[in-house]
Amino acid sequence: MVRHTVFLTVAFFLLVSVGVGSVGGVEVPGDVFETSSGQVIGSPDVEVVVPEDDIVPGKENEIEFYVLNEGDIERSGPTEYVDRVTTARSATVEFTSRDEDIDVVSGKTPVGSLPTGEKGPYKVRLDVDEDIQEGDHRLYANVEYSYTRFIEYGTRSRMRDSTQSQSERLSVEVREDARFRIEDTSFDARLGEKGDATLTLRNRGSVGARDAVVSLSSPTSTVSFEDDASDIEASVGYVEAGGSTEVEFPLRFSRDANVRGQSLTATVRYEDAKGIERESRSLTPSFTPDAEQLFEVRDVSSGLRSGTVGWLSGELVNIGGEEVDDVVLRHIGGTNIDLRDTSVAIGDIDPGETREFTLRVGVPSGVSSDKELSFVPEYTRDGDEYEARPVRFV
Repeated sequence: MVRHTVFLTVAFFLLVSVGVGSVGGVEVPGDVFETSSGQVIGSPDVEVVVPEDDIVPGKENEIEFYVLNEGDIERSGPTEYVDRVTTARSATVEFTSRDEDIDVVSGKTPVGSLPTGEKGPYKVRLDVDEDIQEGDHRLYANVEYSYTRFIEYGTRSRMRDSTQSQSERLSVEVREDARFRIEDTSFDARLGEKGDATLTLRNRGSVGARDAVVSLSSPTSTVSFEDDASDIEASVGYVEAGGSTEVEFPLRFSRDANVRGQSLTATVRYEDAKGIERESRSLTPSFTPDAEQLFEVRDVSSGLRSGTVGWLSGELVNIGGEEVDDVVLRHIGGTNIDLRDTSVAIGDIDPGETREFTLRVGVPSGVSSDKELSFVPEYTRDGDEYEARPVRFV
C-alpha cells in the first residue's frame, strides 16, 4: 500500500517537470509556463496622403497632407517590442516637383516620432504658374526615417536599427475653371485730379464665370476711389470662356503721388458651372497719372508804397499740359498787406497760354510794400473743381 502511493507521487512530479503528458487519460498542455525570451521582427509602413488635391493657377497654393503608418510585423512578441519595431523615428517629408509649372516653396517638414496611426495635417506650399494646363500633375513626397528592425529579448538581448528613404508619387489637379488676366488699363487724369479708369479683364479659362464681381483696393492713401474710399466693387455679369469685359471706375491720385505706374489689387468673385462660388487669384492692374496741373506768375509790377492804395499786376501762365476752365486766383493770407481784392477771375487758359491779372492792394503806414504774396489757383476740369499748388510772388 505504501509502495503504490510513492510511485504515483513521483510520476506526477515527472509529468509536471516535462510540461506535457497525461494523467488518467487527460492531456496536459505544453504552454503551462510562458516563454521568457524570443525575437520580434518588423518595420514601419509609411504613406503620405493628400486629401484635397485641387490647385489654382497663378498663385501660391497651400496643400494639406497627412502621414500614415500601418506598421508591418513579420514576427510578433510583447507589445512594447512590437511598438518599437513599427515606430518611425525622426521622420521627415520633403516634396519635390519635376513639373516646370509647379515650384515647391516649402522645405523639409519634420514629423518626428511616428507610431502606427496618422499624424497631421501638415502643409506644403506650391507656387503654380499662371499658364499651367488643366488636369493632373505629379508631385513626389520623399520620406526619411529611422527604426528598429530586429529585437531579441530574454537572458540575452540585442536589437538592430536601420534607416529608410522612400519616394512616393502623388498627384494634384488643376481643375477646369475660369482664369482671369488684366490685358489693358487706361487713365485720363492728372495728379490731384479725379478721372475715369478702365481695365480690360479676360477670362483665359475653359469655363465661363457667372455673376462676376470685380473688387479693387488701393494699398496706399495717395490713390483712392469715389469719395476717397480705399476700395470699390464693379459687377460685370457673365464672362464667357475666352471672352473679355471692360471695368470702369473713378480713380483719384493725390498731388503727393508719383508720376509712374501705381498698382491696385483686384480679385474676381464668381460662380462656376456648378454654381459654386469661386475667387480668382490676386491681380495687380497698374495706372499711370499725368503730371499735375501747375501755374506760374510772371512779370509782376506795382507802384505800391507804404500808406497808400495801389495796383499790382502780373501774368498767370498755364504750364500744365491741358486746357483748364474758370481759373481764379485766391489769396491765402500770411501778410499784413491789405488786399482789397482777395481773389481775381482769370478765365479759361490753354496749355502754355498767359492771362493778365490786376489786384487792388492797400499798404498800411509803416509796413513795407516789399512782401511775398501767396495765391492758390483754382480751376475746373470736366466739371470738377480743383486746387493747384500755391504760387508766390513779391
